[in-house]
Amino acid sequence: MACGTSMGKEEMKKKLGLRIQDLYQKKEIRLIDDNGEEINYDKVIHLLFDKK
Repeated sequence: MACGTSMGKEEMKKKLGLRIQDLYQKKEIRLIDDNGEEINYDKVIHLLFDKK
């Protein structure tokens, strides 16, 4: 994202979270799981960053 700087995990999570939220709210882009259910943006962030 930023050239020449390192970004911490929390900062990246925050920036990406805001971008995904923007896509959901303004662009009406949705992610659908295998069962045809919509995945909310909080769940998307959790899946991307909170894996163990």
